[in-house]
Amino acid sequence: MTKQKSHVIFNTAASLDGRIEGKEEFFANRQEKYRISRLRGSVDAIMVDVETVRKFDPLLEAHELSEEEPWRIVIDNKCDIKHDAKILGYEKVIVVASGDASEAKVKGLGRKQNVNIMRCGKYVVNLKELLRELNDKGIERILVEGSGDLPRRMFNEGFVNEMYVNLCPAILGGGESFFNKKLEEEIGLKVEGIIQYGDHIILHYNIK
Repeated sequence: MTKQKSHVIFNTAASLDGRIEGKEEFFANRQEKYRISRLRGSVDAIMVDVETVRKFDPLLEAHELSEEEPWRIVIDNKCDIKHDAKILGYEKVIVVASGDASEAKVKGLGRKQNVNIMRCGKYVVNLKELLRELNDKGIERILVEGSGDLPRRMFNEGFVNEMYVNLCPAILGGGESFFNKKLEEEIGLKVEGIIQYGDHIILHYNIK
């Protein structure tokens, strides 16, 4: 069995009351967009779940810091991703489905030349198995973005090593928060650094 060597970074932005959706100007100014692009360019892969793709259709642009373009990885239990999603336009794309995904959907998506499909887990993607298989492919440094089930599972299963939180200059009073469900246990953080871009404050933490 391959020893897991993954280094997982979680990056997010939130209002001061912990909400993650609102006007774009609240969540990212020019400097913050550049920081995120450079962070993406420093990893082997950028990972999101299909809900994030469905809701925002992100391009996940990366500023090239390494010799190779990072992989874009989509966690998609049922292989439901739309075939015209922007993220599928990159040369290096992996869609990860569970064994429960229909063979027709997997084969249909597999017809796109640049899309690699992996299956991990029976009904939902087995993240431990996935990280092990990615390690075997040389994909070790992974940036997780988005909200909901994927980051919650990454934290619950102890795979996150560090995180960045952009504290945005807004109080929204409602809306979606970091996780769609309660974490199984509390997680301690150690401050690694603080960056300020105007009214935006970026907190960099290591996971204890």
